[in-house]
Amino acid sequence: MLQSYATSLWSSTLRGQDPCARKKFERASGLAVPAAEFVAEMKYRLCMDQSAGDWCPLCDSVLDSRGNHCRCCIAGGDKTVRHNKVRNAMFAFCVQEAGIQAELERPGLLLPMRPHEPGNARRPADVYLPQWYGGLPAALDFAVTSPNQVAYVGTAANVALHASISYSETKRAHLNTAAACAAQGVTFLPMVCETSGAWAPEASAVLKQVARQAAARAGRPASELYRSLLQRRSVAVRTANARAHLKRVG
Repeated sequence: MLQSYATSLWSSTLRGQDPCARKKFERASGLAVPAAEFVAEMKYRLCMDQSAGDWCPLCDSVLDSRGNHCRCCIAGGDKTVRHNKVRNAMFAFCVQEAGIQAELERPGLLLPMRPHEPGNARRPADVYLPQWYGGLPAALDFAVTSPNQVAYVGTAANVALHASISYSETKRAHLNTAAACAAQGVTFLPMVCETSGAWAPEASAVLKQVARQAAARAGRPASELYRSLLQRRSVAVRTANARAHLKRVG
């Protein structure tokens, strides 16, 4: 039934278009989801059982029936793949649509405070923006976190975006990153979203500002570009979730 729904959804969206136009649409929109991934995420969204207490083939933990473990598992590199998809997509949007001269993983942001101190090899900027509010550069540090983690699930069940907000503060405090960036004149901006595709409020504010710049450049409504930006980032997260799930459950 879900497979049929996925097929009808995309066919109704693209009805009347020839195959070449359909492929072009799927590549350009960033919203196309393969049927198997769509079904996996739809089942997860509907809290349907997808496994029967099997073992995770990558970390030997027990797979819960709903698929939460698949979205939190640190083995297999899936969390890194998901992170990089979100990071790269945002970098491309900044450069191609907003006209921002962004940089990926810029080195040398955290310089030693004194000549005799060793250099810092850390790269707090997944995406570096040369100019942000107040004329200062900004370091965007991306992460995707799950509200179903033990540390968050109790509160996240009652407080919207608790996981993303909490993890944003964790990223600020980790190795004193926010203060270290501020000492170098760089604004540190955690860009944390949850596995549902929902962003922390401060990350949403950054996305809105970038969308405004893209809108001014393209002569389109900012709300339209912001909506498109959220949709594409959400699809990137959810398809990565589904692939991690299918790798473990099939």
